[in-house]
Amino acid sequence: MSTDKRAGSFWKYVWLVAGREYGENVRTKGFIIGLLFFPLMLWAGIRVPRFLADKATPTRYYCVVDRSKDLGEIVRSHLKSEATKRIDLAKAEWFEKTRSQPEDKRKPFVEPKARFVEVPVPSGVVADDTEGLKTALKPYLVGEKKIVVDGKDAELFALVVLPEDLAKRKKGAEFWTINLADSDLKEGVERSLEDELRRREFVSAGMLPDEVKRIAEIRVKVESKNPKKKEGDEKVSTADVVRQWAPAGFVYLLFIGIMTVAQMLLNNTVEEKSNRIVEVLLSSVTSTELMTGKLVGIAGVGFTMFLSWFTTGALVLRLSFGPEVDDIARMIFTVIFTPQFIGAFAVYFTMAYLLYASVFLAIGALCNTLKDAQNFMGPVVMVMMVPVLTMMFIPKDPNGTLATVLSWVPIYSPFIMLNRIAADPPMFDVIGTGALTIVTTALLLILAGRIFRVGILRTGQPPKIVELFRWMKQGA
Repeated sequence: MSTDKRAGSFWKYVWLVAGREYGENVRTKGFIIGLLFFPLMLWAGIRVPRFLADKATPTRYYCVVDRSKDLGEIVRSHLKSEATKRIDLAKAEWFEKTRSQPEDKRKPFVEPKARFVEVPVPSGVVADDTEGLKTALKPYLVGEKKIVVDGKDAELFALVVLPEDLAKRKKGAEFWTINLADSDLKEGVERSLEDELRRREFVSAGMLPDEVKRIAEIRVKVESKNPKKKEGDEKVSTADVVRQWAPAGFVYLLFIGIMTVAQMLLNNTVEEKSNRIVEVLLSSVTSTELMTGKLVGIAGVGFTMFLSWFTTGALVLRLSFGPEVDDIARMIFTVIFTPQFIGAFAVYFTMAYLLYASVFLAIGALCNTLKDAQNFMGPVVMVMMVPVLTMMFIPKDPNGTLATVLSWVPIYSPFIMLNRIAADPPMFDVIGTGALTIVTTALLLILAGRIFRVGILRTGQPPKIVELFRWMKQGA
């Protein structure tokens, strides 16, 4: 075949290879399950924590040993008030969900079960002093013995000890428990005691109780303003906050997407090489056509994956929260699904994909087994972790030194610039880093092509560093 004819049919063969790569990957059970798994995990991430908070967390039973005479009642009153607020909030949520339903079809309101319930000291515990009482209750606190609640055995979650001189602050309260993760009860006890002791100090200083209450209820609202917004509209809204942090989510999504599709490219290349399928393919196409077709085909897989994620994610959010939060959902979608974010994501995904895919493709051409490939992948993945480790810091200082410096490192530029996009970085940074990344990607693609051309048919041990540099010089 003449050179002109071959050049004219280059993209024809590229699209044939790309179609084969795309079809083989999107039709696999693993890919389809992965697409379905994303909305399932998103739904679970929304629903499961709420279910666990409402249903799975057991009622915690605790005892109060009050030697202060009156502070125990203050603690009880505060905890009861918090429990009432929790019930009122549940009623409000129930009303929002059922107000549009006919009255005869509404599900009746069911109070959430109490989180904390005080129980008396077990009848079998006898002690003359507080220390003896604490010692006698330790077997219950560590689970060796059970308390009886409504005729059923239950565990004693905590013991609250209020000493006699607590009001004078000579000695603090004690909170005994083996569960160090659930601190809600402890924090509730602390708040109630602190508020009451402050109130008493104010009263002892000559202030009237009503004045103390009035002063304690003073709240100052600090309204955020953005000087970049037009005059009269400087107030920072929830949408502005979402817009500021949304890029961090896009960066994480970009990292997951690049890792997924690059792994596909690597696995396919190693598999075809080890099974000698690549020899059959190269009998019909050139190594350049094969490599380009693989890049294009897997890129199509990546865009298909992201399109599915965005579509199903929006659907899951709508179904999970329901119509009662339409305004909030609409605000979030309005902020996220804009040309600024979606366009930037598409551009930076393409840049990052071509940059890292060239590296993974070269690794695949060098290795005969996935085990060999994993050894090469380790350093690449460690390098890729830097944008993930900094993704929560960049939005706080998007035009700072760290963000600016990392933006000019081509292997990080797509991630960092995507994270800075909401802060309107200087146009010099946008154009300059983009141009540098494109040049670097082009150079990596050329070098990867040389490695791919030589290594794809090579068998045996992976080449040494010196030999690898010799491959990259070939064709220069």
